[in-house]
Amino acid sequence: MIFKFFRQSSKTHIFLLYSASVLLTVLLIGLFHQNFQKAALFTLLILLLVNGAGLLLLKYLARRDLLAQEKITESEKNFKEFAELFPQLVFELDLQGNLTFANRYAFTRTGYTQDDLTNGLTLGSLLHPNQHKKTRDDINRILRGNELSGEEHTIVHRDGSLIPVMIYATSILRDKKVIGIRGIALDISERKQAEQQLKESEERFRALYENAPLPYQSLDNKGCLIGVNTTWLTSTGYSREEVINRPFTDFLLPESQEQFHRIFPEVFAEQSSHTEVVPLLKKDGTTILASFTSQATYDSTGRFLQVHCLFLDITEQKKAEQALEKSYREWDQAMEFFEEAIYLVDLDDKVYKANSAFYRMTGLTPEQALGQDITEILHPEGELEPCPVCLARRERRDARIILEADHPDNPTSSPIEVTVKMIRSTTEDSLLGVLMMIRDLTQQRRNEIELRRHRDHLEDLIKERTMQLKTTYEQLMHAEKLSAVGRLSGSIAHEFNNPLQGIMSVLNRIQRTTILEPKNLEFVEMALTECNRIKNLIRDLQNFNRVSSDKIEEINFHSAIESILLMAKKELKTKGIQIIKEFDPMLPPVRTVADQLKQVILNLLNNAVDACDGEGTITIRTRFENPSTMALDLIDNGKGIKPEDMNHIFEPFFSTKPTVKGTGLGLPVSYGIIHRLGGEITVRSIENQGATFTVTLPVNRGKNNET
Repeated sequence: MIFKFFRQSSKTHIFLLYSASVLLTVLLIGLFHQNFQKAALFTLLILLLVNGAGLLLLKYLARRDLLAQEKITESEKNFKEFAELFPQLVFELDLQGNLTFANRYAFTRTGYTQDDLTNGLTLGSLLHPNQHKKTRDDINRILRGNELSGEEHTIVHRDGSLIPVMIYATSILRDKKVIGIRGIALDISERKQAEQQLKESEERFRALYENAPLPYQSLDNKGCLIGVNTTWLTSTGYSREEVINRPFTDFLLPESQEQFHRIFPEVFAEQSSHTEVVPLLKKDGTTILASFTSQATYDSTGRFLQVHCLFLDITEQKKAEQALEKSYREWDQAMEFFEEAIYLVDLDDKVYKANSAFYRMTGLTPEQALGQDITEILHPEGELEPCPVCLARRERRDARIILEADHPDNPTSSPIEVTVKMIRSTTEDSLLGVLMMIRDLTQQRRNEIELRRHRDHLEDLIKERTMQLKTTYEQLMHAEKLSAVGRLSGSIAHEFNNPLQGIMSVLNRIQRTTILEPKNLEFVEMALTECNRIKNLIRDLQNFNRVSSDKIEEINFHSAIESILLMAKKELKTKGIQIIKEFDPMLPPVRTVADQLKQVILNLLNNAVDACDGEGTITIRTRFENPSTMALDLIDNGKGIKPEDMNHIFEPFFSTKPTVKGTGLGLPVSYGIIHRLGGEITVRSIENQGATFTVTLPVNRGKNNET
């Protein structure tokens, strides 16, 4: 308690206490000692001791106050250094409201200087006069221990302009006493300006949409009406109270409500406007056809605000369009159905209707042809002699005229048949115009020639197909033989496996239990190595010839390739073909139908071997096409593929090999297998520079794909 008292007491209090204690000591000694001389001496001694203790205590207190003041000074220095860097107005006030500190930004923003602060600049003189009472109230609140959290005030700039600010302030304490106020004033000029602009914009928008000549509505995120203008109410017959906050679907036909629910989410997703035509129910039960243009709006944070909609009543316009469209559609369906050039001319020989074939024949556009004299279009250099077609038209008679390609009145370079037909009124026997049609006979005559050629060629084709069927039958028989050989090799492999296991067991036992000379031990190890090689060969034969079950399973892709290469090893060596393997060691197992995939690899390898036609190099590369797809590239440096054959190599029975070597089914079958496995097979080739076949497959096919 005593030490706590000393820590919390000032030096003045301590000195008074010290003096009182000395005086009390003297009085006590005088009372209890009859010998005054001895008492005086004793008192002097006591005074010296008490005085020494008091001096030490005062020195301690002075040191404590000095350290505390240094800490306060350092803290204030740090605060002011930080405040000078802060891009807002930072200030301190004394208890009378005088400014005792302001940062550099405060002077820059308000136009005042440090001299103004030194000369007694107050917060009240900075703020707008109509806010003085509010300012005094806020200062009193802070001095009572409350914080000021975001109060709006207006600072008057030195030049008289106004600066809106948001003030946050708190009291400054020293020894638990309030000695001033510290705060920050955030400049909210830009926010106020934006708010004012937004307010003005909203007022302009409201005036605009209320007085707009087009009906306007706005919807919330649930599709309910939150605003309509006067034109909207006039067009539909409702009052504002009858529509606000009601779902927009209440004003749609049942079949249009589903359309709205489907389209409305799209309006949110699109950044641009969306246009849709829907029937709108009026209050009297009738409908109008409305063309709506809608767009969703969002604030700067991306928060949805509303959907703005304008609509145009196109009911009458739609009726007129439908009638006109019906008329045009009937004409187009009648005229565009024909490949012949069909055109209508009026009684003045002016073209007023024509189909696309006519424009293609003449090389003119509708703008160039319509309204022009038909004679000038068909005979731009004039008639060298009376044109039989023009003569029939002028004589107003129906006619069918054939003009050969070299006829001077033929506007084309092909033989044509021209039909002239008079168009008469159904109610009156009066001539309305002339319908004319030009039919190109070129294709007809070509068809006649082609028909004769096909007829002559038919027997040769039948003979050729018969030979192909015979060849295919022979190839199928050959395939059956290969299948039988495959089954036989699998059986032989099985029969070899049992005695081989016995041999390996004996050799292993000899190796483990018999002490052999180094040379003999080496022979045993060599024998075991060769046995293991035969074992691997037997396993590959069994894997290669296993019958397909169409079951998708996980296989090692590289092992599948190795088994194919093992089967083809002898042929590759005989033909002097070098195999380069570039396998990606990170390639995971692939889920596929093992024997079908092997069939594809074998087909591609056989094609590459045939393309090399002797010594060559075949590169087999595996890689990742992307994280979920692996790829196999089979590259040869053979004769390549001709450009004209590139589009046909995957067609059944197409082959560039001699009949005895190829069926034309290898690549089509491979293509079908890869597609069933969810992959792709592509080819790149330059003639005489080799070819690259690429197979891509999913790295991991789901179990649902298993059959």
